[in-house]
Formats: sequence, C-alpha cells, structure tokens
Amino acid sequence: MFDVIADKNYIRFVNIRLGGCCSGNHEEDTLRIALFGLENSGKTTLIECLKTSKKVKEVKNKISTHGVVAQNLYLQQKHLLLFDCGGCKHQRHIWPHLLNNSDIIMFTVDSTDQACLQDAKDALFDLLIHESLSGKPLLIICTKTDKPNKLKTVTIENHLNLWMIVDRPVHKVNFSSVTLDDLTLITSWIVYYSNRKQKGKLMNLTSSIISPNSSLPLSLIPTPAPSAATMSLLSAETASGAASTAISSSTTRLFVHSVPLKKSRMNLKFVKKNLVI
Repeated sequence: MFDVIADKNYIRFVNIRLGGCCSGNHEEDTLRIALFGLENSGKTTLIECLKTSKKVKEVKNKISTHGVVAQNLYLQQKHLLLFDCGGCKHQRHIWPHLLNNSDIIMFTVDSTDQACLQDAKDALFDLLIHESLSGKPLLIICTKTDKPNKLKTVTIENHLNLWMIVDRPVHKVNFSSVTLDDLTLITSWIVYYSNRKQKGKLMNLTSSIISPNSSLPLSLIPTPAPSAATMSLLSAETASGAASTAISSSTTRLFVHSVPLKKSRMNLKFVKKNLVI
C-alpha cells in the first residue's frame, strides 16, 4: 500500500486522529502531503501543532527526524497522510522517492537563520527540477516568526527566488508554534486541496488572470496561464542565466506571489510578476 521507498529502515508510520472519527475513507481520497525543509527548520513542531491545535514551545536538543515518518492524520474530517522528511544533507537523497506519492508539498524555512537560506533555496530547487513534482501545489512556511531576530518576509523571498517558480500554485505563510500565527491558514490550505482531490480536481486548477493588488479567499486561488510572449521572456532569461534552469518550455502556469493580509481574515493579497497579456 505504501510504496514510498525501498529501504524499510527509513520509514515508520504513526496513526493520529484529529477532530473525531472519520469512517469510510478511501485511499484515493487520502491527501498525501510531503513536508520538506532543512534540519531544525520546524517540521516536526509544525506537525505537533497540526495534531493538537495547541501552542508548542521549541524543544531544545530534540532528536532530528531520521529518514521519513509517515503519519495518518484526520483534520476537519479529512484523511491525510503526511510524510515528515528528515532534513539532514545526507538524508535528502530520500526526498525524490516521495514525489510520486505526494499530492501537495510543504517546505519549511527557519526565518531566524539567514545563513541557511542559500542551502534552503538549493534544496527547494533540487526538488522542483523533478518532473514528477511538476504542477503540485507548494506552500512555503516561514517558521519561528515569534523570535525577535526573525528575518523580514521580503528578505526570505529574495533569498529563495520564489518568483522563479512558474509551474505550480505557490503560497507562503508565516508560522510560530508559540503564538500559532497563521495555523488556520495552513489548515485551510490543506483542507482546500483535500476537497479538490475528493472532487477529482486537484491537478485541474482554474486558469484565469488576477488583477493587480486584488484579494481573494484562500479557497478561490487561481493560477494564470502565461502567454507565448511570457514564455519567450522566461526562455530568454533562462538562456542569459537570469532565471532558474528549472524553468522549461513545458511550463504551463505562471507563479503568482501571495502575501497574507490581516491575520483575522482568511484572505491573501496577490501581486502579479512578469505577466504578459
């Protein structure tokens, strides 16, 4: 049933029930989530908050995740299979094995560690070049945002070159396990794509154009299709070295950058980048 990786020593399964019993779930309705990120970027802590909806203080000297921990979660009566992937450099060879077995991707970034941003960007783009990951929705989660030494959002975005990601919906949230900032945004994002999978529409995302500075509910996030002129521009940038080699002629969607608005509102503000009509 779980053909994630060949080496069984690298994966273990944990069953967790959230928000009541959900009987009658079928495997085809289960949303598979791959959670990636560097070591100590807050992946396991995030899972604890998802399981309990309670504040979790950062645990010092905790044991890093080894290999992959697969957890069965029930969130708002949605069945989830979440793969918590170890972030150590020597364990990242496991990551590609999860790509065919996941529906959506979450990637955590430590907002207090600027020295690791280059490594985080390299790890992220190493994932995105895999064709089996093409088109799968991506959520960037900036963790530890309660810390006084946290980096500004624009600094993280610039270091990660998020504007280069053009083949999938990409959303970004800030998260603190101490204050639970934007936890509701994360859960709403997960539930949204779980609903899409159950309706058979996960990879058939709406193609439309968003006007500049407009806002939409999280459940209505569209992805614009780039014109031929846009693709020519991207190809030229790739040839000149200005764009990532992950951008190819097979790209069918243009990245729309999202920024959270007021925490009390379930909205995202959209800013178009490099969109040619």
